[in-house]
Order: sequence, then structure tokens, then C-alpha cells
Amino acid sequence: MIQNVSVTDTAAQSRNDSTSLKVICPTLHTNVSFIHFHIQLYRPQNIENLKMAASLKFPLTSDTQPGLVFHSAELSDLDEICEFLLIHFFPEVPIAKVVSMDVDKEVRPWVRKFVEAIVGDSNSIIVRDAQHNNRLAAVRLNIVEQKGVDNEKFHLTKYCNPVDHPLMWMNAAFLDQLAQGVDCYEMFGVDKIFYLVLVSVSNEYGRRGIAAKLVELSIEMAKQKGLHVSTASAVNEFAAKALGAAGFKSIKQLAYSDFEFNGSRPLVNSGVHQIGRFMAMNF
Repeated sequence: MIQNVSVTDTAAQSRNDSTSLKVICPTLHTNVSFIHFHIQLYRPQNIENLKMAASLKFPLTSDTQPGLVFHSAELSDLDEICEFLLIHFFPEVPIAKVVSMDVDKEVRPWVRKFVEAIVGDSNSIIVRDAQHNNRLAAVRLNIVEQKGVDNEKFHLTKYCNPVDHPLMWMNAAFLDQLAQGVDCYEMFGVDKIFYLVLVSVSNEYGRRGIAAKLVELSIEMAKQKGLHVSTASAVNEFAAKALGAAGFKSIKQLAYSDFEFNGSRPLVNSGVHQIGRFMAMNF
């Protein structure tokens, strides 16, 4: 999956193709127009030009994200994605912080199978930094859920269990209660929904609009698959704000303080994140 994008970095794009060609192949002097044509074919599509494109084709670059390349997530990226999430996502989930969850104990044993099912659905996106050895900068996991089809393979409770992973099991219970009673198939009159599972951006790449760009790309992906509805569970204020800016509306809320689990209310806290929101967008 890791692709060599050295000929499509920001600096190369600012030069004309003939100059770039001479740098790469200094001994080649004939039929330059033919080579120019093929360089154009293999250059990553620019995100800002998506509305003009016939289809969404990865890899993609962005004028507003110099050096970063957006790729379709592949199973060959699986181990790297899992380690990234274990470092940058699961420890930062507000629910996990409230209960001081040990990620290595609660998540590492099952996360690979969970992520494999999602990435295997071929709707997820990763972001690599072409200027720093193509290291991962962000991950956006998405799935397509279908009415009348068993979507259990995408559910956390298929992979974690209440004995070995009690705090993660509680996390899954919160998400279940948040979505309980909401039938988006009926609400929007559709039989397929594009669900945004999670997004994670390395702190080193924060505050650059990457999460928002990933939502934009995900919606574009859904549209090109012929889908008209997307949903997401936002369990912190930052996620809710980003989704709201993209056009998502909150259709159900669950306060941390109202969540009951095994006879108690384990998520009562004084932090900034106090509410989970089930959100949807019709396009």
C-alpha cells in the first residue's frame, strides 16, 4: 500500500514537468511530450479539485496540507494502523480517560481483528507524510452498514468481552445505549448507511484541518457509492464540532452522568467532555 510519491511532492508540483523529468531521468532527452502525459496520469489527484473529478481516486494530495498524501486504507497497512490507534486514539477517548483504562490490557488483544474487519470493507482512509518517510499522520475508519444484513463483524462486542476487557465492554455499552432506539434506515428511507467509525490524528499534525478533510473525503466517497446518509457517534466535543461543521446534526444525546452500567454511573466526571451524540447527515 505504501506508495512512492516523491515525484508528486509540493516542490515538484510547483515546477514544470519537463524540469521534474530531467531531475528523475537526466539521460532521457526524447519524446518528452509522451513522458509528460504519463507523469500526469500517475500524479495523485488534488483534493481541492474533487468536485471537478469524475471519480474519487486515491492517492490524493491537498494544497492546504503540503507534504501529506491521502490513501485508501488497505489490509497491508493493518499492523501500522493498529499501532497508530493504540498510541493516538484509544488512550485519548474521553470514556477511557475517565476510568483510567489500560489500553494494552483492554484493547491490544483484540484490536487487530476489529480493525481488519473495518479496513476490509474498503471504505477507510489513511494520511501519510511524504516528507517524513511516509509515516502515518491520521486514520479515518469507515464502513457501509446495510439494512437486513448482519453487521456484527463491525461491532466492538464481537471482539472484546466483559471478563477480560471490562472497561472496553463498558465503552461498547455506552455506544449501544447512545444509538439505541434510533432507526436511520426508517428515518431517512434508505437501506444503506455510511458510518464514520472513528478518526485519529497524531498530535504532531493537529490543528491543521486534517480531521475535517477526512470527513469531507468520506462523504465524497459515500456519494460516489450512491449513498445518501452518513452517521457517526461523537463521544467528545471536538468530534461533535467537526461533524457539525460538515453538516451533521445531532439526533440523540446521552450525558456521561446519565449512563448506567452494572448498577452504577461510572462516567460522572468534571471534564470538558460530558455528552455523547449520535449524529447523522443526509446528502
